[in-house]
Amino acid sequence: MNEKIHLQATRALNECSRIVDFNERIGCKAKVLHAITEFQDHANLSIMSDFRNNDPGCSTDDRWIPVHIVDNANAIILGISRNRFKPSLFMSEGYVKEKMESLIDKWRMIHG
Repeated sequence: MNEKIHLQATRALNECSRIVDFNERIGCKAKVLHAITEFQDHANLSIMSDFRNNDPGCSTDDRWIPVHIVDNANAIILGISRNRFKPSLFMSEGYVKEKMESLIDKWRMIHG
């Protein structure tokens, strides 16, 4: 499965690399990154669901917070890539900031 995903992403990135215009090329690669992250997010949400459905005490499991860190990281990547890396766009919607703050809070919970 990893080989298929890697091959598809590599092909898509190679197609993007052929685009001459810099902004269009970056936009194309942002779409690839966004698609990869959507897949990654789907997998992580499935993990979160398994925790909730199979472990009533999941919030005390030491893996619960890292699962949420991954959720926040995916959300940050999705927000930034959806807006083609343009700070004026992703900062104006507030979603990335909210997820960044949540990620930092969860990191502090683990780190000390």
